[in-house]
Amino acid sequence: MNWLQAHYNISERWCCRAIRFCRSTQRYIAKKDANIPLRMRILDIAQARVRYGYKRIHVLLRREGWKVNYKAAYTIIGVNLEGIKEVLGISG
Repeated sequence: MNWLQAHYNISERWCCRAIRFCRSTQRYIAKKDANIPLRMRILDIAQARVRYGYKRIHVLLRREGWKVNYKAAYTIIGVNLEGIKEVLGISG
């Protein structure tokens, strides 16, 4: 995109229109994940206590002092569940 703008001396709007590219995609800046320490702790708990679900892991996190919502814990566990199963060799 920058090359097109510099080479043809046209605006971002015209570049996006020419290559049929959405301007919002061009301007998007990815946010860094703020939950990396929490994700790592959930992974540690899930590996140590394989049979615990998101509710029990949420209780353990609260006891450790993490300020985490059960829905956030569910989401993080859901995202990491496949990786945990692969590491532990669990099917299903």
